[in-house]
Amino acid sequence: MPLRPKALTPFVHRESRPVGDYRVFRTSEEFIEDARGNSRGSVFVFQCPDWCNTLAVTEDDCVVFVWQHRFGTRQLSLEIPGGMIDPGEAPETAALRELAEEAGYEAPHGATLLTALAPNPALQGNTIYTYLAEGVRLERRAVSRFADGRGEALRQNPDDPLEELEVVLIPVADLPALLDQGEFTHALCVVALETYLRRRRSR
Repeated sequence: MPLRPKALTPFVHRESRPVGDYRVFRTSEEFIEDARGNSRGSVFVFQCPDWCNTLAVTEDDCVVFVWQHRFGTRQLSLEIPGGMIDPGEAPETAALRELAEEAGYEAPHGATLLTALAPNPALQGNTIYTYLAEGVRLERRAVSRFADGRGEALRQNPDDPLEELEVVLIPVADLPALLDQGEFTHALCVVALETYLRRRRSR
């Protein structure tokens, strides 16, 4: 049985007023009432597209990661491949597209849904879908396309000068220690890894 509160009910979003559009998200002011019809004031929220990422495991039991610069923290971040889901695109299709675009890997056996979560329910209403793809393989045509004279450094999207990534493979056996050491700082990536490791132990 799913858990339910005994007495608490959701507020009612009576009116929504657009505030701004910033390409990757929009903002609005939401006017709130409680279940009894009493005004509770207003809040500001983000409208973001749904997101996806892929926990991709190679045939020799390594997970595919990408290093990339994150503008919020102003630091490099080690993450599983992922991004925004395009309008009308299925989440699994988007996850496998991002895996190919960011890391050059294909998933011949497809992918299965690992988690579907609200990334920040206090401010956002979108969902992040994480897929597990096992037995992934590097698409050989991607190797020369990715090379730019700096080893594994990649500039994936010539139309986006702000996106540059470096692919790294990490053995599954090394993940628990790296998690404990704080090597992964992206909370959504950590959730995906912890979920994967927990379910893998129960197989």
